[in-house]
Amino acid sequence: MTRAKIADRERLYRVFLNLGKNALEALTSGGEIRITVRQTAGQAVIDVRDTGPGIPETTLGSLFIPFATSGRMGGTGLGLATARDLMRAHGGELSLVETGSHGACFRLTLPLSTP
Repeated sequence: MTRAKIADRERLYRVFLNLGKNALEALTSGGEIRITVRQTAGQAVIDVRDTGPGIPETTLGSLFIPFATSGRMGGTGLGLATARDLMRAHGGELSLVETGSHGACFRLTLPLSTP
């Protein structure tokens, strides 16, 4: 796979750390987190999928809004908003592509070359 020409390693680490932490917190005993990477149309596409309970429908509209929380103890509501901003700063995107009782899947897209 071709590597991105310009990327801030620390900022991308924060994105992956946030998504991994959220997925881990969503799991119940015996749950699974799966990360897949593929290349398509000049982009790296990374899916982070968990087998947790999914994201509540009441939370979906504010998922990427700063300070909006799911009510989880200790959460600030900044993680996903910050992660999306960091991806956009790299010319990429972060989105929720699937959720339900089977879990949630977040997709990161990142250009493989500078614009």
